[in-house]
Amino acid sequence: MRRVSYRHVGYSRSEKRRDRRYVEPSLQVSIRGTDYKTVDFSLGGVRLRGIGRPEALGGEVELVFHGVRNGQRWSGQTTARMVNFDVQEGQCGMAFIDLPDDAFVALEALMFGSRRQAQAGGTA
Repeated sequence: MRRVSYRHVGYSRSEKRRDRRYVEPSLQVSIRGTDYKTVDFSLGGVRLRGIGRPEALGGEVELVFHGVRNGQRWSGQTTARMVNFDVQEGQCGMAFIDLPDDAFVALEALMFGSRRQAQAGGTA
């Protein structure tokens, strides 16, 4: 039996999260031409590190993400809203708004690996 390898952060009910968060693989996220790395991600959004100055809370931005899972590169584009910012850690939480189908498929493949790749097909 093949083992699926991934790490997730999980969530507690007190956080009111719909989706499980994943720390691996790390994703590259580009917002307005600046690249960031994810702290974690889910089907609901991303938490980014290295944000020096936050966008306005509640503000919407277009973002492009990509990552590699099992040698396959996956990418997507969507709109996200900034929902929180940690000044000390330089991290912000972004919630996806109307995640397009192709971005959903890419995130799902990055989370679960090859067991879904045959159904969806990767992007080079």
